[in-house]
Amino acid sequence: MVIRILVGTDGLPGAVVVHNSSGYRILDEAAAATVKKWRFSPAREDGNAIESYYDVRVKFDLADEQVNI
Repeated sequence: MVIRILVGTDGLPGAVVVHNSSGYRILDEAAAATVKKWRFSPAREDGNAIESYYDVRVKFDLADEQVNI
């Protein structure tokens, strides 16, 4: 799946959208919520911080856990 982030001049994520879904809403929402907590180094143009979009690929590795009783 891919999350698209608008990184502000302060390095904080602005708009966060699911660009390519995992196919599972709960995973998409979890990934988007997590990315909203991240901090980035903003892009620069002529030495000045600018807003820019950044795509993050998220890979989930789901495994069944076996419980022995």
